[in-house]
Amino acid sequence: MRLFYYTSLNYGLAAIRDRRLKISEYSQLNDTSELSLYVEGPTNRKHQRRQIERLDREGGIICMSAVYNSPLMWGQYADKHKGVALIFDVDPQIWNPIGYTETRPNLEMFGKARYRDLSERDLRAVAMMKSTEWSYEIERRAQIPFDVATKENGLYFASFDTASVNLYGILFGIRTQVSAEELDAVNHLKSGFMKQSDSNYKIILDTALTMRNQNHVTFYDLDKDVYEDLGDDETYAGRP
Repeated sequence: MRLFYYTSLNYGLAAIRDRRLKISEYSQLNDTSELSLYVEGPTNRKHQRRQIERLDREGGIICMSAVYNSPLMWGQYADKHKGVALIFDVDPQIWNPIGYTETRPNLEMFGKARYRDLSERDLRAVAMMKSTEWSYEIERRAQIPFDVATKENGLYFASFDTASVNLYGILFGIRTQVSAEELDAVNHLKSGFMKQSDSNYKIILDTALTMRNQNHVTFYDLDKDVYEDLGDDETYAGRP
């Protein structure tokens, strides 16, 4: 499965160099409702707070997206279009899709009356639920225990092997200023440059700029999963 990891240029180049990805702690995520259900009563709230604190101590997540052309993703997660999107092939058994819901999950959804009765499986399911307000991300995430991670300067990192990912390529944002030296550092990867579409609000591949590099991405590279689902690999494999 092909996914895209949005980040700043410096963090992206460091991830490629060190072959690792930063693990996000639950308490630092931009969605303040992560891991939490709608619960009533002080006892349920206390147990939920303690459980979230426990999970936050034990591990975190790495998030990626199934889309490469969203202006929201480039603007929010790739340093306002000055960053990159790393292209990965991931293990779909490890990288699970987020379920988006308009309704805040509650204990009744899990057939429980008390928060303390939730199983570990229930808690993992809660960690994969977000509001439909975030559905534009088309997010998949991997949950990574800290005991298999590397800690450096207070941050946790997972190697590509630990995260079950293979690095395939890199996309540069519309405003990304990349030096010749930085391009040389990633010339073993397929690369592409993005631009604003003239006809809609999507961020699209700048084919003229991208094809200057011999080892460039193609439309097939970016929409590989879609084409494979259509069973039309040969038609698109030769497109720029």
